[in-house]
Amino acid sequence: MENNGEDAAARAAVSIAAAIRRAEIALENVKQSLNEDRLEDFGAKAAATLLGEAEALVAQSEALTRVQAEVSGAVRRNPVGALAVAFGAGLLLALLTRG
Repeated sequence: MENNGEDAAARAAVSIAAAIRRAEIALENVKQSLNEDRLEDFGAKAAATLLGEAEALVAQSEALTRVQAEVSGAVRRNPVGALAVAFGAGLLLALLTRG
């Protein structure tokens, strides 16, 4: 099960990195095709914003991968404790959502 989470996180990171590269290529294409400086500046700012957001997603993906590995390690070191925590969280959630 741990490998599935790691694989999914790795695939997400690769997909996001590919999206960043495609955005960079699109930005270069837009720069080449625009003649007006004002539109080029607008496009460059928009592309820079998108690239920043994509980089933030990559960072979040990496952070989630680290958290997932830490949680998996903790569960393997103490499975009974992990089961008790999961049961308690489920019970609390059930009590809170009970009408």
